[in-house]
Amino acid sequence: MESKSIFLEINGYFSWDFTLNYLASKDEILYKVANNTLIFLYRIENKKYLLKLEYLKEVNKLEVKILLGSGELLTKDRNIISNFIKNWFDLDYDLKKFYDFFENDKEISNIINKSKGLRFVGTPDIYESITWAIIGQQISMSYAYVIKKKFIEKYGDYILYEGDKYWCYPDPKVVSKVFEEDLKELKLSHSRIKYLLNVSQLFATGDLKKEKFNNRSKSESINLLKEIYGIGDWTSGLVTMNSLRNHDVMLKTDAKLLNGLKKIYDLPDKPGILDLVYFEKKWGYFCDYVTFYIWANH
Repeated sequence: MESKSIFLEINGYFSWDFTLNYLASKDEILYKVANNTLIFLYRIENKKYLLKLEYLKEVNKLEVKILLGSGELLTKDRNIISNFIKNWFDLDYDLKKFYDFFENDKEISNIINKSKGLRFVGTPDIYESITWAIIGQQISMSYAYVIKKKFIEKYGDYILYEGDKYWCYPDPKVVSKVFEEDLKELKLSHSRIKYLLNVSQLFATGDLKKEKFNNRSKSESINLLKEIYGIGDWTSGLVTMNSLRNHDVMLKTDAKLLNGLKKIYDLPDKPGILDLVYFEKKWGYFCDYVTFYIWANH
């Protein structure tokens, strides 16, 4: 396929180094970080594109190079790829407003200054966001990544490029046809297997899709998600934050956030619900970014 590139504008502050460091710290098989670039496989319906991202510092843009692809890259596909990456790295977000808001907040400023220019690395694909949250419920992140890797290798798709495998996240239509016994091989609990299959079936039939959340408020999105079997406060909040990009979301039961706040404010115990309500009101629109910066630095 003829080499082509897409150039994406970035709204102000951006650190590619911090972004790659954050991504490289994950036990993830959906991308590869090497030589200051990021390579990943992206699927659009039955077509797959192997993409390489590079940062052009002099113009503050991301260049998306198409290394391999299924046929001609249509304008529609270019737009889908562009929107995916913009959402993934929150390229349209105004980081300056975030930094200015916490300029006189010593504790949060200290966290911000450790990773200045890092944008909230989200999960644009809402099916991936929900199922990854289900996989990670109430277990350590290191073990969750082990299960996720097995899940992707068993039900996902890949291409070979220069001796390496590049994976796509499993298609819900594939997972929806899996038997419960097969998923037990991943060491998932009985309840999480049921949650995973239920969500996959909803996406496979089209009863659930990202477009259903268009023009909905944060509370409407959270309530819609919580109607789904197996999705509670933490999962609905996480998906609303990292896939739907609602900013004023406070994950009041997130262990990493609670432990981070305990350390930042030198508290004798993890903050309680009243503390979190206070922070939620104080931070408002910036709740998601404070949470992400705490995750990235603790």
